[in-house]
Amino acid sequence: MVIVPKAELSFNGGALNFYKADVLLQKYEIAPITINTMFHARFNKEKSVGFQYFFVGPNVMIPLTSNQLSSSFDTKTNLAFDLGIGWNQPTKHFNFLPELKYSMGLVNINKNPAIQSLKLHTISLVLNFMG
Repeated sequence: MVIVPKAELSFNGGALNFYKADVLLQKYEIAPITINTMFHARFNKEKSVGFQYFFVGPNVMIPLTSNQLSSSFDTKTNLAFDLGIGWNQPTKHFNFLPELKYSMGLVNINKNPAIQSLKLHTISLVLNFMG
């Protein structure tokens, strides 16, 4: 096991749609761009050419956009728990590490009093390159 600190820029596609009589009144993007800081515990499964690894750990998702944009839903910083798998494939000049990650939102990120609770869960395909 090894602890791996990470920082990522994330582009999210989630949205809240408000309808009245089956007519879309307003659509708000939820945290469209975030900076994610993570401290994952990585568990390796060694192989001869490349190796698989599994990781778990906390993730702090800080939104970069606020209510300044009329299409963006104002949200708080999210604390999530990450769980994922990855593959380390060495090449001649660098290591390629694709990951499939699920982030489970643990806190209510909603700032709007009209909505009770809003938790952000994401599934990500992350392509890492390491020199």
